[in-house]
Amino acid sequence: MLSSQLDKPNLWDDPVHAGKISREHGSLMGKIKEVKAFEQELLEHIDMIKLAREENDVDLEKDSVKALQEMRRSAKEKELEALLAGEHDSCSCFIEVQAGAGGTESMDWASMVMKMYKMWAHHHGYGVTVVDEMPGEIAGIKRATIKVDGEYAFGYAKAEVGVHRLVRISPFDSAKRRHTSFAAVAVIPILGDTSTHVQINESDLRIERFRAGGAGGQHVNTTESAVRITHIPTGVTATCQNER
Repeated sequence: MLSSQLDKPNLWDDPVHAGKISREHGSLMGKIKEVKAFEQELLEHIDMIKLAREENDVDLEKDSVKALQEMRRSAKEKELEALLAGEHDSCSCFIEVQAGAGGTESMDWASMVMKMYKMWAHHHGYGVTVVDEMPGEIAGIKRATIKVDGEYAFGYAKAEVGVHRLVRISPFDSAKRRHTSFAAVAVIPILGDTSTHVQINESDLRIERFRAGGAGGQHVNTTESAVRITHIPTGVTATCQNER
């Protein structure tokens, strides 16, 4: 179906649609190639096991069985990826963590949550870039945003959206009382199609200036060098406090 659309002479009359079809076709062809290579490797290992048993080669049989077990693990991962069929599941994403009510306790908890996401991303081979971070006054972070680069990063991470709670004996409370901490997590896909244009009316924006927090010397902390822009109809907010 996609191949026939690519063959149409008027396909590129609409570059946006043509680019989408081309990318989808390339992705599907790549997956078909992976499945065929997997099938071929599977048959080869089965033949090697048969040969090893005929030749009574124990080492060769062990190596082939080990390879089949690894293929089984890989097949389970691919099966999970097949379930990530959402429109943006294959995209990279931004993960934002913001401390909730609870002061230093929640800031420390937010920092722990962000460290867990970084470790998860590195474990899966994703690239991680810290986009923004506002440290807490005593410990932890008030908020932080990271960019996670890799296929299906959004599909895996989107289930984390929401408020995460921690109940523990506080390390910051001399009376050793039990505290409840909250951290809000947002996951936003990075769309690959940059050819789509969105027009934003200036009247829909609220621009605020405020003093940046954290290290940076007297200029940063005593002047209104940070900027927050809010899109009033949607409530989407963009903040910058670490660049000029």
